[in-house]
Amino acid sequence: MKPVVVPLLLSSALTAACTDANDTGALPPGLAEPSCAMTWQTFRIDGITLPRSAVEATQFGLDIDQQANDSNGGVDNQLGSTHGSLQSLSESWDVNPAIAGHLAAGRLDWMLQVGTCADGDEVRARLGRGADRDGDGVRELVDLFGIPAVGTRGQRISTGFGTARVPVGFLTDGRGDLATDAWQLGFGFATDLRVDADGGLSGKVGFGLGAFTDAAIEPLRAYASDAIGDPGTGVWWRDQDTDHDGVISTSELRRVFAMLAPPDLDLGEPAEADASYRLGGLDGVPDHLSLGIAIHATPVAIE
Repeated sequence: MKPVVVPLLLSSALTAACTDANDTGALPPGLAEPSCAMTWQTFRIDGITLPRSAVEATQFGLDIDQQANDSNGGVDNQLGSTHGSLQSLSESWDVNPAIAGHLAAGRLDWMLQVGTCADGDEVRARLGRGADRDGDGVRELVDLFGIPAVGTRGQRISTGFGTARVPVGFLTDGRGDLATDAWQLGFGFATDLRVDADGGLSGKVGFGLGAFTDAAIEPLRAYASDAIGDPGTGVWWRDQDTDHDGVISTSELRRVFAMLAPPDLDLGEPAEADASYRLGGLDGVPDHLSLGIAIHATPVAIE
């Protein structure tokens, strides 16, 4: 398949907004024009694996903020560790088979673009949303705007310091029939990918997520409310039902997240916008939750 040439989707308005929004910290490198003539190829993610254990959380994690003296050898994957904990507490809840079903059925189109140069060593990556809105079998890019993650060409596609679009409403569906089409911005988007013999990509991606929207955590809330009645699994969830009304409310679920997965990254301003993202020079207060996942992606044509 020939690579698809796509214009860089960064407007001068975004650059201006970043310049004016905050004069502390460095701007992400993806805001600068590429150092060479860049060709972009599009891939559809067709395999996603969230960590099932602390060991896998480390394996799938990346150094998203690249701060000195980070714990766990610089690997950031707080939410990945939490997924393993929740799975052990609620054995019927498992995002991995659920999201495999969503991908196979075409309910989720998560698109990855990789930009390379014939005349230079720079490599870039973007992660966003696709769809086949006209039903002709060829996908289009619905929302792939943002700041590309940037790196140097090598044996692996290793990039960092970008922003991404993340389908959180699918990543919190551990039953398979509760997903919501809720997407959020990921800061510090990074990749560590290899090119497979068939032209696909395998490896891991990571990013930091801000406060979840109600729609983003609704799949887990709905599952937890149903699980309360389970004689076994429901014991833990009944303890989280602090008002004893037989339902896990959104506020009760947020308390669970605050307990199990407090933010671990300092990545940006309160506004969840590309223009808020900075490299360093921040206030030192964690404001985003790290997530690293394993993926496989296949080249696709777009229209």
